[in-house]
Amino acid sequence: MDCLVKDLMEATEMSPGNIPVTRKTPSFVRSFAKVTVRIQCKFPVACDKYDVLPQLGRFTLRDEGRTIAVGRITRYKPHKVEPTLIVAGSTSTKKL
Repeated sequence: MDCLVKDLMEATEMSPGNIPVTRKTPSFVRSFAKVTVRIQCKFPVACDKYDVLPQLGRFTLRDEGRTIAVGRITRYKPHKVEPTLIVAGSTSTKKL
């Protein structure tokens, strides 16, 4: 499924002296950094917060057969469902 990394919110990396350095809204991140991002999916995805249900609170991002990121879902925006009524033999749909 296609998804888009919209924003890099915060990145924490280890400096050469093993001291964690946190940057707000970085333009890029290096390997092994802990990053808070905003991801947008093209279609609705079954998920939940990691704190509520750990099995549905994890994700993996892959590109060309390689894993590029793994993470936990901390917040999400619920998908809004608009019910429609489909009448048999009709070409139009009505919103309820």
